Amino acid sequence: MVALILAGAYVSYASGSLLGFGESPAERVSLKGSDLPPGMAQCHISEHPQGKRGATEPYGATYAWTTVYADSPNACNLPPSGRHAFTWVLEFESETAAVAGYKAFVGSQDCTVAHGCVNWGLGQNSNISCGTSQGSSRSGTGSCLGTWQRNGFVLTFAGSMGTDEAKKAILNMDTRAHQQGQGG
Repeated sequence: MVALILAGAYVSYASGSLLGFGESPAERVSLKGSDLPPGMAQCHISEHPQGKRGATEPYGATYAWTTVYADSPNACNLPPSGRHAFTWVLEFESETAAVAGYKAFVGSQDCTVAHGCVNWGLGQNSNISCGTSQGSSRSGTGSCLGTWQRNGFVLTFAGSMGTDEAKKAILNMDTRAHQQGQGG
């Protein structure tokens, strides 16, 4: 019996589902390979910092999911080389809890256009900055870093790629967070 419970806990932790079926909402919202430029590969994370539906998650989240992508599996080392993207999706029990989690995580709202902030329609609880990478070997490569809140999720994106490519990835994640919040 103990072995069955431990196996169930492992499957829940490893796959986001107690029975191993399906994905958690945070995983469904997270960055997908189709959101990114061709050729980018998902990096293996030795331990997904995903939740167990307990109160021990960061900023009061009930679940967390992380994804990392790089130009190739060989580029997955830290610090990443070339194009890369890191996302962290925190799932909360309600939109009210997500707003509080966002404010606790981000702190001040000192993000202005003069500081490289972009307005991509992510709502008032968003703080996304993009700029050109210095010393970039690829033409048009920039970096984006930011966090935003949509429905019951707080999403963070850090990446180095074309700004239009980063915008596509961020807006695709935001669309999925909006759909999850609508029961889809």
